[in-house]
Amino acid sequence: MNLVYPEGAIIIVARVHDYDWELANGDKVVVIQPGESGDFEATVKEVVLDQKGRVWLWPRSTNPIHQSPIPYRANHDEFSQEQEAEVLGVVIASVVYDKAIKRISAYGADAI
Repeated sequence: MNLVYPEGAIIIVARVHDYDWELANGDKVVVIQPGESGDFEATVKEVVLDQKGRVWLWPRSTNPIHQSPIPYRANHDEFSQEQEAEVLGVVIASVVYDKAIKRISAYGADAI
């Protein structure tokens, strides 16, 4: 997600299960998914709803390895073959320091 949150960015996340959150197009979410070594990894993705109502989790990254969407179903209870990731939380605020112009910009601070 370095296209949205560059290195050094700080994000504040609310757990979806605590707030009964319904995913919306454009939400930035923290997901857990199986890692290559058999463990699990947490990453940030953007929610995209397609024309058929399917939910996709998109990494917004400059890294070519991390540019394909992950299919997502609303079933939070377990992983399945169709669902490679589970949404744990929604980004409700972020702080980014832009080194080039030496400015801090905040998004969603009023939502806290």
